[in-house]
Amino acid sequence: MAGYAHDQIQAMVAEVKKMTVEKLKTLLRTEGLPVSGVKSELQIRTIARTAPPERPCTSASTQPDLDLEQTLKSCATRMINLA
Repeated sequence: MAGYAHDQIQAMVAEVKKMTVEKLKTLLRTEGLPVSGVKSELQIRTIARTAPPERPCTSASTQPDLDLEQTLKSCATRMINLA
C-alpha cells in the first residue's frame, strides 16, 4: 500500500513539474494560497497542498517535532530535486 501511495505522489510531482507558472498560480489562487515566489516555490506549495497527510515520507517518523506543513515541504523539495 505504501508503494502505491509513493507512486501516486511521484506521478503528482511529475505533473506539477510540467505545469507553467501561470497554471501553478491559478491553482494556488483557487485554493486561497500565496502566489508569490519562483516556480520551485510554487511547485512545493502545490505539492504540499495536494500530498496525502498520512506519513508523507520517512522523515516524518525521524523528525516528529516538525509540523505537517514543514514535513510536506521537505518531502516535496526532495522529490522535485530527485525527479
